[in-house]
Amino acid sequence: MNKHYSKQFKTEFVGKYLDGQSISDISVETGVSRSTLYSWIESEKNHFTSKANLNLRDYKSINDFKTSIAKYIEFYNNERPHSTIRCKSPSQYEIDYWIKVNKTK
Repeated sequence: MNKHYSKQFKTEFVGKYLDGQSISDISVETGVSRSTLYSWIESEKNHFTSKANLNLRDYKSINDFKTSIAKYIEFYNNERPHSTIRCKSPSQYEIDYWIKVNKTK
């Protein structure tokens, strides 16, 4: 059964992630699967990159905004699995690549 969540509900829990709460904790708290939460975070990232939607969250300062973006980039590169690279994070994919290259030498 597909559940439909409001934009406000999704944004609230993406905000919790950006504030440092783990995906696992949010998943337990909400009963929402980790993969669904990852997709919400990806969607929110798309809003960050759109100039028209930069006011999606109320940021207390430019530094608060920069911190949120930095946290997302950290998540995107080090935690979020990417289907195009065998469901690994970009960082893990690169590590695996270099291990493979060094084994062939």
